Amino acid sequence: MHADRYRPDGILFDPRELVRFGPHMGAHKVALRVVFSILIPLIVLFAIGHLELAGYALLAALASVYGRLAPTRQRLAVQAEFGICQVILIVIGAALAAAETPGWLVVLLTAVVAGLGSVIADARSWRPAGAIFFVFGIGVAASLPTTWAGVGVAALLASSALVLTLVVTLVSGYGKEHLRARRRLAGQPTGSYPAVRRATPNWRLIVTHALMCFLGAGIAGGIALSLNWQHPYWAMVSAVVPFVGATTSGQLIRGSHRVLGTLVGLVLALLLFSWQPQGIVLILLLVALQAGTELVVLRNYSSALLFLTPLTVGMGLLNGPVPVVPLVVDRGLETVVGVAVAAVLILATHRVRHPKATGN
Repeated sequence: MHADRYRPDGILFDPRELVRFGPHMGAHKVALRVVFSILIPLIVLFAIGHLELAGYALLAALASVYGRLAPTRQRLAVQAEFGICQVILIVIGAALAAAETPGWLVVLLTAVVAGLGSVIADARSWRPAGAIFFVFGIGVAASLPTTWAGVGVAALLASSALVLTLVVTLVSGYGKEHLRARRRLAGQPTGSYPAVRRATPNWRLIVTHALMCFLGAGIAGGIALSLNWQHPYWAMVSAVVPFVGATTSGQLIRGSHRVLGTLVGLVLALLLFSWQPQGIVLILLLVALQAGTELVVLRNYSSALLFLTPLTVGMGLLNGPVPVVPLVVDRGLETVVGVAVAAVLILATHRVRHPKATGN
């Protein structure tokens, strides 16, 4: 874990952070890798007439966003680590769906995944940080109707998508690594990022963070389930998202990003998907939205949600036309509830996480 991951701070909410943009930092390269990692499975599944299975492949292809600033070998290693964990969770989620597991048990198990995933991500210093994609992975897989035979299909698709993602990463880095090797031999600047060093884990803070993820996901998912909302994992993801901030103020800012970006993104989702695009048009829209997300996610999280929110709504159309308005309303309500739960936990644990700032 990086040294500044949990640096002490006071609670200072700076609204300027909501509109501040960070540097580009080669985001277009990440976006291109992600595009190839998700476009190929979507095209193949469309060609064989099973686009409804795309969710399993897309969840595994999320590995492509890891290690974006690391050298190729280190990027491959972290993508493989995350990807193997994600494939396992996808299979577990599909098994839960096949067994018609009660909603309360799915929420409980997903909350456990949020806590354990947080420990793994923090201890391994993964970037992106946190258990967000783990919660999303098992939550989405558990929500897709399937049979026991379909569990094997989910395992095959997820594993294949992960292998493809690693191949894309390897191929995209081959030319650059070859050029850097030539420059090193010639004594010229290589233009490469240094290897990311893993800091000594602070287990007290790692455990605290894990408990926050477990409680936040569990409480938010329980509220969504009790209100009969259709996608409890949306509330659970929104509850986990703010916890990846380095400071209490940073976490509150990230939660605000989540709410504001989601609400505006839902308007765009209505414009893009109310006419029920299908087939190649839907595929191209989803790929473009994923690319847009990766182009700005590290620069300004609210802006990324302008792409990410329509993307998650559009994924609901992979199984065929569905009413978009209920999806939009559900996403908005569950986002607000999830972030509200997270904000309470963030403020309640501030003294534990930052004792120096509070004088304890």
